[in-house]
Amino acid sequence: QASRIGVTRHRQQEARPSRLPVLQRYYVDVLLLLVSILLLRRLTEQGSVVATSVFGELAVNQLLLVLPGLVLLASALVLLRLFPLALSAFSRVASSGLPAGLLMGLWQMARNPTHYARLSLLLILAAGLGIFASSFGATLDRSFDERVRYATGSDIRLDGVRQVGLSRSSFSRSRVTQSVAPSFQDAFQRIEGVELASPVLRGRGNDLGKAMGDNFEMLALDPESFPEVAEFRDDFSDEPMVDLLESLYVSNPPQGIELGEDTRAISVRLKADRAHPTVRLTLRLRDSQNHYLTHVLGYLDSSGWDVLRSGRSPTTIRSLTSGGPLTLVALRVEETVPAGRLLSGSILIDDISVTSGSGATRVVERFDSTSGWAVLKTTADAVADVLQPSDAPVDGGSGAALFSWTEGPSLTSRGIFHGTERSPLPVLASEAFVKASGYSKGREFDVSVAGYRVPVKVEDTVDFFPTMTSRNERFLIADLTSVIRYANLGAIVRELLPNEVWISTGADTAQSRQVVEAVENVEGFTNTFIHDRAALLAESNVDPLVQAGWRALLFVAFSTVLILSCLGFLFHAYVSFQNRRLQFALLRTVGLSPRQLTAMVWLEQTLVVVVGLALGTWMGGRLGAAIMPFMGHDDWGYRVFPPYALEVEWATLLMTYAAMTFVFAVISLGVIWLVRRIALHRILRLGEM
Repeated sequence: QASRIGVTRHRQQEARPSRLPVLQRYYVDVLLLLVSILLLRRLTEQGSVVATSVFGELAVNQLLLVLPGLVLLASALVLLRLFPLALSAFSRVASSGLPAGLLMGLWQMARNPTHYARLSLLLILAAGLGIFASSFGATLDRSFDERVRYATGSDIRLDGVRQVGLSRSSFSRSRVTQSVAPSFQDAFQRIEGVELASPVLRGRGNDLGKAMGDNFEMLALDPESFPEVAEFRDDFSDEPMVDLLESLYVSNPPQGIELGEDTRAISVRLKADRAHPTVRLTLRLRDSQNHYLTHVLGYLDSSGWDVLRSGRSPTTIRSLTSGGPLTLVALRVEETVPAGRLLSGSILIDDISVTSGSGATRVVERFDSTSGWAVLKTTADAVADVLQPSDAPVDGGSGAALFSWTEGPSLTSRGIFHGTERSPLPVLASEAFVKASGYSKGREFDVSVAGYRVPVKVEDTVDFFPTMTSRNERFLIADLTSVIRYANLGAIVRELLPNEVWISTGADTAQSRQVVEAVENVEGFTNTFIHDRAALLAESNVDPLVQAGWRALLFVAFSTVLILSCLGFLFHAYVSFQNRRLQFALLRTVGLSPRQLTAMVWLEQTLVVVVGLALGTWMGGRLGAAIMPFMGHDDWGYRVFPPYALEVEWATLLMTYAAMTFVFAVISLGVIWLVRRIALHRILRLGEM
């Protein structure tokens, strides 16, 4: 009788679901998760596991080093709370469409989830540890490579590029036979081994909207060719970098009036309101290679109608370095006395004419309308300048334009340019610039780039950009063509041109040095420094001792994952079979075939293994992505740029998973073999004792 009572109690205990583990009953898992959240918040506020002491020394916060393991354990324990609910919901949804064997296995797991949760916890922790450990070495290798790529920007980058040594032709009535020099970009793309060259302008800027004038760095580039030579990571900005660069295009930059390649002289017919003997009239010209020149026509020393021709000027039409057809972009007045000031005044402009080599003269602008011209606002004083059609008829009714200017400083250009009213140039601003200036998206303000005044508008923000190697660096990204055209409108003598070349090559490391030497010796160009990515990558290999340490850690981690998972699965399968022998026997007696029992066992084992490894892999990846950026420091304790990006050695990890899957399959086949060999008469006779 006592034996029967004991067997009955044993059956009742098997029929009841297992009690929750102590960690879940007393919410220890939730407490661990709260502690992990607090430590993660502290890490976020501190910004790194490396902290600065009171005396300015860098030290590692040892408490934060346990955060990855603590977060992994706490998250896995909390997920086990959801495991029974997920199983119960899945069994209800899938109960109508599953075969009897699979359905019995699913009901068994939903009725007694704690038994399977232990194995799931082991697999989650093992897979999470494997993912997190495998990311260390791969992430470190990737960081060394990306730090060089980020600092260089492209395969080859030339700093301080300047065009020199080209011949100059002078103005004369004879035909100029000088050949047109190659453009800035074409001169480098002609080199063998160079796939693409992209011109870039880098210069210091000043925010004119601030009283103190905050400094920043301006990077003007070609949105079409730049993405082909530079490399971007997805985390550099919230939107794809290619789309952001395309937003920098200006639809209507100043174009100018084409004068023709055979132009030998330029004349302007005008009338000043009064004599301005120290004020001169200048033209701003551009050639086919985007070089600019200020051409002096003469002085406003008369109050009557006068024609100022290029012959009066000591400078010449053909002083541009590269020749080619000319384009008139602006007409300006300038006070030439340094100690004086430009007094307010006005001029009536009738027409602009050019003379060809054959002596023929043609009018290129009659000023019948001022719709194609706008006021050049290079200084704050030019805000009140006005351009309007003249009310007084000229030459029997022909049109004329009246340009009026207000008082201002000397040696500055005031005038008009050919084009529509200057709209602010769209720029991409760094987070540091936005934070320091307080500007939001869409804000318009004026900046000074290398001494040139340019209106800009914040189009969007970026977190990182190649060659910008400081988190606190303030910079703006703009379209190169628009910046050059806007800035050079008001320049008196000098011109703003690209000063860097970013080059992409298809050459390997052995040929890279030859390409660098060829680029360095391009005729007509000089540079101050060359960044060779291939050479820097060869010098930036990881320390072999450090790499060996990571490899050893990875080997130990994978070995631990493999051994613990296999032993845990073997122990779980054996104990599960011993506890459920009577259940398997009863299922056979009620009509389940061996094939259905096999399906039930396969479902239980496969579901636990797949769920455990999948959740562990996902958690390990998320944990690595969250923690690794806070550990990115160089040998001196400073943050690396760009920040760490998680890289997992999937090949090694998949090999480990394949080995685990093979072992699990063998163990499951062993359990199935044991289930099929159950002797029903012996097992069921146990209930009669």
